[in-house]
Amino acid sequence: MNDYNKPLVSICCITYNHENYIKNTIEGFLMQKTLFSFEIIIHDDASTDNTAKLIKKYKNKYPKLIIPIYQKENQWSKGINPSPVYVWPKAKGKYIALCEGDDYWTDPYKLQRQVEFLKKNSDYVAIAENGLVKNSITNTEYLFNTDKEHDVTVEELVIKRRFPTAGVMFKRSMVSNYLKEVTVYYDTMLWCYLASKGKFRYSPNVSSVYNRGIQGVVESTEKLTWAQTVERWNRELIRLFSPQFFNKKIATNVIWNHYWGVYTMCFNITHFSKAHIALFKCYKYDFSKTIIKQHIFFKEKLKFFIKKNLIRIVRKIKKTIKKLFRKKYNHPTFYKKATHLGITTTKRKSLLIVSLTSYPVRIKTVHFTLHTLLNQSLKPDKLILWLAEEQFPGKEKDLPRKIRKLKKFGLTIHWYHDIKSYKKLIPSLKTFPDDIIVTADDDVYYPNNWLELLYKSYLKDKNIIHCHRAHRIIFDKTGNLLLYEDWDKITLNHTSSYQIFITGIGGVLYPPKALHPNVFREDLFTKLSPTTDDVWFWAMAVLNKTKMKVIINNISKTYPIDGTQEIGLWKSVNSVGGNDVNIKSILSYYKNLTKILLSDLNRVE
Repeated sequence: MNDYNKPLVSICCITYNHENYIKNTIEGFLMQKTLFSFEIIIHDDASTDNTAKLIKKYKNKYPKLIIPIYQKENQWSKGINPSPVYVWPKAKGKYIALCEGDDYWTDPYKLQRQVEFLKKNSDYVAIAENGLVKNSITNTEYLFNTDKEHDVTVEELVIKRRFPTAGVMFKRSMVSNYLKEVTVYYDTMLWCYLASKGKFRYSPNVSSVYNRGIQGVVESTEKLTWAQTVERWNRELIRLFSPQFFNKKIATNVIWNHYWGVYTMCFNITHFSKAHIALFKCYKYDFSKTIIKQHIFFKEKLKFFIKKNLIRIVRKIKKTIKKLFRKKYNHPTFYKKATHLGITTTKRKSLLIVSLTSYPVRIKTVHFTLHTLLNQSLKPDKLILWLAEEQFPGKEKDLPRKIRKLKKFGLTIHWYHDIKSYKKLIPSLKTFPDDIIVTADDDVYYPNNWLELLYKSYLKDKNIIHCHRAHRIIFDKTGNLLLYEDWDKITLNHTSSYQIFITGIGGVLYPPKALHPNVFREDLFTKLSPTTDDVWFWAMAVLNKTKMKVIINNISKTYPIDGTQEIGLWKSVNSVGGNDVNIKSILSYYKNLTKILLSDLNRVE
């Protein structure tokens, strides 16, 4: 859909020596599914590794989409920020979306969602989304922020960084005078500048990964230089935005809290003196240069330092006490911990295998799901948890003890490469092609008769797919497929049909050979349906002419684990029509799917 001459969004990326990361960054741009055109501007700041070569490869592959800028000399070392000087002036889009060369986007609907928000809300100049922080050394991940959706202010941006750079989109018109008004350019300065021009929205949608631990100025040995640089930045914040947007003491307190350790740990006499001279300069509006005032300064700050640590210790003690007396999770009444073997010792001819997957953000709560699967009234032959080797490089050493100890009750942990939610079924289908696979999700509790109901239904009809929850696909009078949101959301009809759209959260039983062989085509499902595995598995069933049904006495109610629904892709995908986009892509690729569906049009009412 790209009109390369009239992009609505300009994706702006600056990179330097990111050869190990730039591929993920560019692939995150290319995966975007939008109803508008965009361009990709990548600025390489004279990298000394293979970053520029990798950019050229993508440029050759997408010559009209990617606009590279190659520097012969490193501009950042000259004190020049490439973004406002070289990149933004080339942007043609009404909106600018940022992502640096060592970060990447994970949500294909990020651009579509942010553009829709800015279009509907003309008084907003920018929107930022949450992301995951990934330690590139330990490979651990955690949320960048836990704040709820709100409008951010200049004051709170000064106090704390609220979101990753890769989560931001803003109106290009807002930075037309940026170079004229600002003399020091960096991320927080830009966020504050935008927030001073209009409303700035923060959304908790997780749409990117921010790599931390990569060697740079913050992680380098030049911490003193970095701290002095931050002082200069904060003085510029004070000059531009106080007292209109915040009290200037806020900015200085931020410097003190964040960089006190850097200054006081410089034991080299020369560096120590330079550090404290710089510190006094930063506070010069509040303290004179006299020895008496400096003495008062240190005395007061020492009190502050002690008080701050005491408060932190008291808070930690209170938090520990609350944990001891507070029930953290509201478990359903049927939930019990597994205390005995949860799989059968007498193997069936066709094994009954329960298969699921998880990832770092949910790995601390998936044991709740596993306990319910090990307490089923009908025991499976195997319970397999599939995990990605890339996400847990230490394998089982990286897993919580609460998961590892479930192995004695029958849990099997297998490893596969990262194909996201598709791991819950694809590797099991490959490993056990002649067996029965039942999929479960990692963010819900399953009642103890969940598996028994599915298996009894299968024994009555072994040639169809059985599920607890489904939607009914609906066509209009002329035979056109309606939008996903207009389908019958939880159908209680128990007729088998191609119109039954299985939803994985309730659990699905797949008989052997129920899906078309193309189900294993990673090149296709990562392109046609990258984040909606339910759509792909349904399409592979219809293509294989395998019907689906909601079982009798089905369990339609779900029991989500507290806190797990905040970070699910389903919220961001469904909110912008992600299922519709992917269904359309699949129906367009497999032309005969629509014909098969229409042949079964009146079967389900």
